Amino acid sequence: MSHQKAFEIFMKTRGMNLCDRIEKLNELQQEMRQTDILSGIQTMNSKDLDLTKKKFEVAYFIAKEELSLCLYPKIVQLEEKHGVVFGQAYKNENTCGVFIDYIALSLAIDLKNKLNTQNFLTILIDGSNDVSIKEKEAIFAVTFNPAPTGKSEVNVECDFLSLLDVEYGTSHGVFNTIEKSLENIEVVNCNKKLVGFGADGASVNRGSKSGVKMLLKAEIPWITFGWCVAHRLELSLKEKLGKTASFNDVDYMILKMHYIYKKSPKKLRQLGELVSILEDDEYNIGGYRPKKASSTQWISHKVQALEMILDKYGVYLTHLENMTEDITFTNAERAKFKGYHKKWIHARMPHYIALFIEILAPAKMLSKCFQSDEIDVLASSGFVQQAKSHLNRIQKTKFINLPTVKRFLAKVTEKEGKFYFQGVAFNNFINAKHLVKKSKSIHIELVTNSIIERLETSDTITDIAPLRHAGFAGTVNDVLDAWHSLVN
Repeated sequence: MSHQKAFEIFMKTRGMNLCDRIEKLNELQQEMRQTDILSGIQTMNSKDLDLTKKKFEVAYFIAKEELSLCLYPKIVQLEEKHGVVFGQAYKNENTCGVFIDYIALSLAIDLKNKLNTQNFLTILIDGSNDVSIKEKEAIFAVTFNPAPTGKSEVNVECDFLSLLDVEYGTSHGVFNTIEKSLENIEVVNCNKKLVGFGADGASVNRGSKSGVKMLLKAEIPWITFGWCVAHRLELSLKEKLGKTASFNDVDYMILKMHYIYKKSPKKLRQLGELVSILEDDEYNIGGYRPKKASSTQWISHKVQALEMILDKYGVYLTHLENMTEDITFTNAERAKFKGYHKKWIHARMPHYIALFIEILAPAKMLSKCFQSDEIDVLASSGFVQQAKSHLNRIQKTKFINLPTVKRFLAKVTEKEGKFYFQGVAFNNFINAKHLVKKSKSIHIELVTNSIIERLETSDTITDIAPLRHAGFAGTVNDVLDAWHSLVN
């Protein structure tokens, strides 16, 4: 999967889509002309073969590091300056693309042979978007060797299978994409080998009446399912908090703040100059570029973005106000900046940001625990209880005593009835603080209910309860027998 981005950049520069690229590659293989790379390699002596191997390694590096294919000839030239001999042939970017094609084919053949020797496999999928915001599905195959040579433990391996376009964002669209990926790899008796399916907890996957789960169950009755707990938590919070105007306003601010500075060195330079005016002890966080979070999956990214905005809230507003009067921007841009400034200078915005940083902290901790490589299903219930206890403590704490709120208010100064933060006077400060204070309990309940509904009452927690005090002593087959008896 790591070479996919570079591969797509190459295809885009050549005006070729994936189907055209595959067709072109098939033509190269079928014709087997003396001038093509494959024929050339077959007739090479050992010296030339060694030189070509170096070029394959450079092409693999380009793909692995997701670099543009136009860098291939430049890297080759740099290596030649260092004394590495590459020879004269196959030194352009077109060759690099073909090298990557052959590397991918070789990996696909190895994976096909591997999967055809396995008795069982599990499919994992994860939705994604490419640079054109087109929905794609990343598909992985999980296999295990119960008796690996030289090891006493089961060897579990996860291999990238494919990254395919999803024709329709429905359960049937996802299901067809999974079938296509398995057909492309030509796995024999695939349905008989498939014993598990894992995905996020979205309804398109998990729906018992019209989800991918139902479609797979109809063809493979014995299949078992696993759902990413961290994804389920994210989806639940998005559903619950997304119903409140306050969270939507804050989330919108995160998005717009990121895009204002995303591709503008000029704006970033101006912002940096404003940041440097205040003393360093005015800030708690380094840096000043607003972080992207609105399109990411994990709660920790959302909290980090909120922390950055609150830390330099006054500086951002000062810059927005300056840009409304900067004639180097268009009238439309200045009007947009003016609208943002008018909305965000209201004191309820920084108060809500401080509140959401606090109440999302337990969910952030829970999400990171679930993403850990060392997480086990039994420990997950303990993490849920810790998060609930943390939220309960926040519920009992006065709004003005919450750590983030307290740090923010400590830097607010009052002068002639107006309240200032980093030199910016907020609108309606007293009423805003009272409004957000009253909403604290409601927002905490929403987060708590998200955890309870998606995690505590989930099938996963119920199913693993019998395993809490169980010990698995014996062979791998004993473990599998115990698990199947539990599932049944």
